[in-house]
Amino acid sequence: MNLTPPKLKPVHIGILAILLAAIVGGAAAYLWIAPLVKTNTANRAAVEDLEAQADPSKKAAAEKQLATAEQKAAITQNQWRVAQAHYFRIGPRNQPLDLGADIWTAWEDLTLEKNTVCASVITRWIRSTGNTVITMPEVKGPPDGTNPNTIDPTLEKLVIEGVKVRGTFPGIMRMLRSTRECRRLASIDKVILTSAQSQTQDANTIGGSPVPAFLTGNGDTVVAEMNMTVYVYPLNGDKMQKASVPGGGAAGGATTPGASGQPGGPMPGGMRPGGPPMPGGPPMPGGPPMPGGPRPGGAPMG
Repeated sequence: MNLTPPKLKPVHIGILAILLAAIVGGAAAYLWIAPLVKTNTANRAAVEDLEAQADPSKKAAAEKQLATAEQKAAITQNQWRVAQAHYFRIGPRNQPLDLGADIWTAWEDLTLEKNTVCASVITRWIRSTGNTVITMPEVKGPPDGTNPNTIDPTLEKLVIEGVKVRGTFPGIMRMLRSTRECRRLASIDKVILTSAQSQTQDANTIGGSPVPAFLTGNGDTVVAEMNMTVYVYPLNGDKMQKASVPGGGAAGGATTPGASGQPGGPMPGGMRPGGPPMPGGPPMPGGPPMPGGPRPGGAPMG
């Protein structure tokens, strides 16, 4: 037996070298191409996703959702306009509190609303429910003094404490349930019911104790004492322009409703922007001029 290993001829060595080179070259090519293939696959997936999003059926569904959203927005806006017209028109001008316009006009509207209009509106609402107003206390709240910069640009509250109303028990209940009919956005924070006459007892009992007749709804007169809050929502609070008030917030440059007998009259000793200054301020009615001081229309007092 011949155990001598076969000798590789040059032709065999050449073939093996070509095969080895092909194997090594193929491995190198794979290492270089594989990342490109992976990237290309990811890119193709992204393209397919975008193509799916551009599907006409999906576009139609999106447009339908948009139309529905716009319709709901329009309904909400219309509801707000109705609420604004019903609840948020204040003052003698019966306009919303617009802080994006003239801040002095807004200040006058809110001041007159607090001083006169609000109480009148609440009184008319109570009477419309068939009840009688016994006491309508002073309305408390903003604006502070004569400085329009104290107006809250987000929400103002006017408080009425101790409103007393007389009526039958059913009539009082009707009033308490009808706050939405009031021309102001008002809440009743506290109610105390008492009999307007002697609390005669009847046959009804609660836990063995007689019930006051006025709570049985038999027509006896009752008195409701209430605390109320009226909410005022300003418009354009983000556009509110601060007023220039002399003295760093003093009341010197304002007008105050009723100061001269008419809404928006000049405040003694001050001026409203655009109006003539009052030199030194005229003497208050009933008071003598200060010695040595100027007197409007006359010579200085000696």
